[in-house]
Amino acid sequence: MNIKILVAHHKPGLIISNDVYLPIHVGKSVSKVELGIQGDNAGDNISTLNPIYCEMTAAYWGWKNLEADYVGLCHYRRYFTFESMPIKSYIKEKYIFYKKKICKLFHPGLHYSFQEQTIVWNEDLLRKMVIDFSDLLKIKLENHDYDMVVPRPYIENSQDIEQHFRDLGKDNMRALKDVVSEYYPDFYPYLISALVSHKLYSANMFIMKKELYDDYCRLVFGILDLQMKRIVSASWCLDPLKEGCYSRLSGYLAEILTSAYVMKNVAEGGNILYVNSIFLAT
Repeated sequence: MNIKILVAHHKPGLIISNDVYLPIHVGKSVSKVELGIQGDNAGDNISTLNPIYCEMTAAYWGWKNLEADYVGLCHYRRYFTFESMPIKSYIKEKYIFYKKKICKLFHPGLHYSFQEQTIVWNEDLLRKMVIDFSDLLKIKLENHDYDMVVPRPYIENSQDIEQHFRDLGKDNMRALKDVVSEYYPDFYPYLISALVSHKLYSANMFIMKKELYDDYCRLVFGILDLQMKRIVSASWCLDPLKEGCYSRLSGYLAEILTSAYVMKNVAEGGNILYVNSIFLAT
């Protein structure tokens, strides 16, 4: 079982590497630092687009340059785990979530999201949890033939996902919808379902069978490319990279598309393993 989970790094820090986790320097073509790890600028790549695509330049590199049974993506501060949030913390978070959900009735605009996750402060503990996850993941994938592995979603208490991403701008969201409606009509219902949902499979974290990963990448990068071309042709920003007018935009839109793709596979009866996530507070 060959599993590769790309860990997106862009600055010096804790680097964990084993036969499952593959650290990758995203945006290496435009980076001013040397991390001493695999760069996303080798082979077929979009490394120069990292200011717009964020960690998705690693996803593209994996699509074009990796051969594995499963391919995944996470971040230098976010890893997968089978561990659960401590029960006291879980109860506290749930209490706050429902309290603010009720308060929303009296105080419009009060938002709160909840996701079961373990917050890790100790780097040694993080290393152990990551190694433990790698070993157990191999067993689970070999025995159960999962199509994908994803962290449990964030749940918004009062706003849908389109409202959650409102800072991206109405024109950018409209362009996303129009592109999917025109060029990927079969996927359009899942995009709309994701936008009106209160759940978000966030941060572009996932592990997928390679054939599913290839399908996901063809879809997502096709949409993002068309979306960017559309908004550039309709706006005052002629060179997004040089002018920096759409910084991180495609990375955020990819979160919506990733969430929609997970929902699509849920609707189609995919065999999905839900896990938790670790956030390394620094």
